[in-house]
Amino acid sequence: MGLHSSIQRRRNTQSRRVGGSRKIWETADGFHFAFKQYSGDFRFKAHVDLEPHNGDVTWIKTGLMIRDELSADSAHYSNLIRTDRQQYTSWRVSKGADSASTSRDLNSDQEGDLELVRSGNTFMAYTISAETGDRILSHTFTLSLEDPVFVGLALSSNTDSYSIARFQGVEIDSRR
Repeated sequence: MGLHSSIQRRRNTQSRRVGGSRKIWETADGFHFAFKQYSGDFRFKAHVDLEPHNGDVTWIKTGLMIRDELSADSAHYSNLIRTDRQQYTSWRVSKGADSASTSRDLNSDQEGDLELVRSGNTFMAYTISAETGDRILSHTFTLSLEDPVFVGLALSSNTDSYSIARFQGVEIDSRR
C-alpha cells in the first residue's frame, strides 16, 4: 500500500519515516501501514505526532485505521489527524467504493491523542483531552467488516515527499 518506510521501536513508541505515497482517499489508498490482525470488539488508542517535511502539508495525515483486507481498495474506517490541526475521519463502505470523510478542528487541549473503538459493526472515533483525559466522540459509523480485521498505524504524505509520524502509548485491548 505504499513505498519504503522504516519503523523504529523504543519502549512504547513507534516512529515511522515514510517515503512519498498517494493518499487515503477515492477508490484506492496509497499510504504506509503498520498493522496486526485482530478479531472482535476492541479499543485502539495512541498519541500521534506528525512532522511534515515538504509538499502540500494540508493533506498529510496519520493515525489509527481498521481495514477489512490489505488491498488498496479495501473497506476501512480511520481516525486521523492532519497537519492543519484537523481531526479527520474517513471510511470506505465496501471494496472499490469511493471514500467519504468528515473533519473538525482540534481544540487547544487535543494534541493528537486518538482512540478508535469497534463494537460489533459500530465504529467510533474519539479525540482525548490532554488536560482532562475526557474522551470526545468525533464520529460514529456502522460498517460491516469480517473478522479478523487489520488494525494499525497509518501515514500518508499525499505527495512524493516524506513525512515522519511518531506513535506513543499505542494500546489495543479487547472490549468483551
